[in-house]
Amino acid sequence: METLGSRVKKLREGLGLSQSELAKAAKITQASLSRIEAGKMLQLKSHKLKQLAGALRVTIDFLLSDDNLQKVEDIISRDTDACALVSEYSQMDAEQRRQLREFAEFLNQK
Repeated sequence: METLGSRVKKLREGLGLSQSELAKAAKITQASLSRIEAGKMLQLKSHKLKQLAGALRVTIDFLLSDDNLQKVEDIISRDTDACALVSEYSQMDAEQRRQLREFAEFLNQK
């Protein structure tokens, strides 16, 4: 059975990210990420879990489930609206992407 920590580490490495880079993207400390990957931190607050899943480009269910749930990329490939959004996103500069992420977070809070 794959643990939360092993799944996070596998996804992080698959994205080519260091612990420091993922921690920054997920807005958690590198020490916390290290404890998660080592299996020493088994419970996360829901907002931290959401941030970690977002930075890893997977769903919270994927991180927590023993099932082989599909990655966000697999879901996007079957959703034409999502494909269009990703296409637009890929053409944005870093500042536009940051603004879009902030707007998406704002919408998700409602």
